[in-house]
Amino acid sequence: MDLKKRLYELRNQKNYSVAVLSKKSGVAASHIQRIESGESVPTVDRLKKLCDGLGITLKDFFSEDNIEATVDMMEFINKVKKLSPEQIRALNIFFSSLEK
Repeated sequence: MDLKKRLYELRNQKNYSVAVLSKKSGVAASHIQRIESGESVPTVDRLKKLCDGLGITLKDFFSEDNIEATVDMMEFINKVKKLSPEQIRALNIFFSSLEK
């Protein structure tokens, strides 16, 4: 897998500039630029921070299946995990109404 290309693709899918990803991940913008240009290879710890900033897991980062859906779905799942049982039931009712 091409790490620099993958990071660039995921960052652009989120419409994040290098500066935004830097702020969200705590990784210096200059280091993100060096990774995306191929001048540097991130450590696992730094890659984990970048994934956290993107709202994905390391597994998602290395998954090449349906990249866009993976990022969107993981963001959605993370939001659903924070809902109360009552809110989840309401969301299920909403989804059911969309199927009609």
